[in-house]
Amino acid sequence: DYNVGTILDYSIEGKMTDQDFDLTVLEIIKTIDKGKNNSSIPFAVFKVSGIARFNDLERLSIALEKNEKMDADIESVIINRIDKICNAAYQNNIPVFIDAEETWIQACLDNWCLQMMLRYNKERAIVFNTLQMYRHDRLAFLKNCHELATTHNIKYGIKLVRGAYMEKERERALT
Repeated sequence: DYNVGTILDYSIEGKMTDQDFDLTVLEIIKTIDKGKNNSSIPFAVFKVSGIARFNDLERLSIALEKNEKMDADIESVIINRIDKICNAAYQNNIPVFIDAEETWIQACLDNWCLQMMLRYNKERAIVFNTLQMYRHDRLAFLKNCHELATTHNIKYGIKLVRGAYMEKERERALT
């Protein structure tokens, strides 16, 4: 009655096997399917750390930031999982938020979000990147996102958040 919706979030972390990650992808797709015919569920969301090993995400992000060659086999598996989720969102017209995570794994997440937007956000915003605005670099990143959207003629989906990792980030910076 009050136009309030919900976001279904199958947010699991800490798993280590490909079987667990593939099952998590299927569960996330089930949340998208659930929202397909339910106007009270306008979005879905997932964490890449729920479908990939955190250590792999960290190594891939470090390699990306240093312009080094990333492990193509590991990256390919992760991208395929992300693509399955984003394709389900696209097919069902349910926008999907890719949650932001710790700064030391965010570089590859931002890169993969853009890849998915280039594929699925041509007519409408289906894939959304999440920006933690407590970070000093995110305003410049947001401006760059606008430029990328204009250059590539896509709908660049953005979810702005305060940021869930402030305390963890502060602790890491002090060590």
